[in-house]
Amino acid sequence: MKKIVWLNRLLFVLFVIATALVFVANTSNMFLYGYLLFLFLYVFYLLLLFFFYWKKAGKAEIRTRAIIFIKWFMILTLVSFLLNLFIRPDYLETMQFIWTPLGCSLGIAFLDIAFIKENKS
Repeated sequence: MKKIVWLNRLLFVLFVIATALVFVANTSNMFLYGYLLFLFLYVFYLLLLFFFYWKKAGKAEIRTRAIIFIKWFMILTLVSFLLNLFIRPDYLETMQFIWTPLGCSLGIAFLDIAFIKENKS
């Protein structure tokens, strides 16, 4: 994982640029399909990177990251639920308030795996 940190950063920059282009210049369906394909492949790549890390990580670190994920997920879900309760109460039946906190908490707990180099101890 230490040797491919530059690739992770490059892919992240490409993701940010492509996302900005999709929001600003939403004119071509071909560009949108290319963006969705890139997004799918990028998420798949991050999942593979995560599973390789998971095999190498110790149980204490996995437990710590899982606790961080659960705490952030509970806090963000509560905030999202309360905001939807007061702003858009008709969307509470569809459970739409869960997906954004799930993605954010996964990012908070696990995304640094892709961008931080391993330390040799």
